[in-house]
Amino acid sequence: MRSCAKWIVAASLSLIGLALYAQRLDVYYFPRPPLYTANADGSAGGFLNEIAKLVLDEAKIPYRLVEIPSARVELAVKNREYAAGLGWFKNPEREQWANFSAPIYQDRPLVAVVNKAKAGPFGAEARIDQLLGTGLTLGTIRGFSYGSFADGAIERLHPSIESIVGPQSSLIQMVARGRADLLLLGMEEAGYLMEHDPNMAASLKIVRISDAPAGSLRYFMFSKSVDSSVIERIDAAIEKIKGGAAYRKLIDFSGYLD
Repeated sequence: MRSCAKWIVAASLSLIGLALYAQRLDVYYFPRPPLYTANADGSAGGFLNEIAKLVLDEAKIPYRLVEIPSARVELAVKNREYAAGLGWFKNPEREQWANFSAPIYQDRPLVAVVNKAKAGPFGAEARIDQLLGTGLTLGTIRGFSYGSFADGAIERLHPSIESIVGPQSSLIQMVARGRADLLLLGMEEAGYLMEHDPNMAASLKIVRISDAPAGSLRYFMFSKSVDSSVIERIDAAIEKIKGGAAYRKLIDFSGYLD
């Protein structure tokens, strides 16, 4: 009888495990080339979406990539949807209501993109205090973290800020049109901008931030409803795919950077 009970418990646990892994995970992203883009057929593109596909296929986790506004991602995770935000930074505030995977990518160092009409004081490089402490208006996406280095400088220097709720492309256009004077973003995005939108790039200048540290780590940011065993499978898949040629090809930006 005791043996039968043990078998029933084991079978029940096995079924629970299968149910966990059969449940589709919604993976949320928002437009931000080249990290997240839309392909011509409407499917999710961009190098972080492609990394997510490699990881989740390797982990054999059913998933769906869903484009939503960045502010909606945090709300979904806080509301314990069976979902994850893709490529988010980890910080203590977010760790109160989300769980994080192993890192999936490390950003290139942060740069400033400055409207050329306001770029006179800057050469090819400038310190973050020079960029944010000289009265220029910083364009930001509301609720967005730029990593501890930039977030700390913003808090310390209190620059004038013009915030929007929308995609990164709208923020870049805002700076190009002079509604804000500069924005902060990774070298990947700056290089993509110069290569893929030369008309807009003509009104902008990229200024490297001389004291910027190595870029921030990016993660899957899971709601608390995603079981830890699912996250462990994804972590194992991350470790495996990061050693492969497909991953290395996705993060090679030597064609337009450095």
